[in-house]
Amino acid sequence: VLLVKVAWGGKSLAVDFRPPSAGGEVGAFYTELVEHVRDVLAHLDALDPTLAGRTPELVGFGWHQGWNDRIDPAFNDAYEE
Repeated sequence: VLLVKVAWGGKSLAVDFRPPSAGGEVGAFYTELVEHVRDVLAHLDALDPTLAGRTPELVGFGWHQGWNDRIDPAFNDAYEE
């Protein structure tokens, strides 16, 4: 198991990290997150030589969202969808 920690404070899931599955405009930080993770997986040999020759498989994301979307009722209600 390889954990790739990515963290930005003060961002919104409704806007900054909006995924394609939510419809509308994809968030800029969502796009940056995906690019960062892909870059890490593409350069495992350089980042950790013990992983040389292994083929990584991305099987999921763990997500913890702070309170930023709670201050806007529309953003808060969108979580249910």
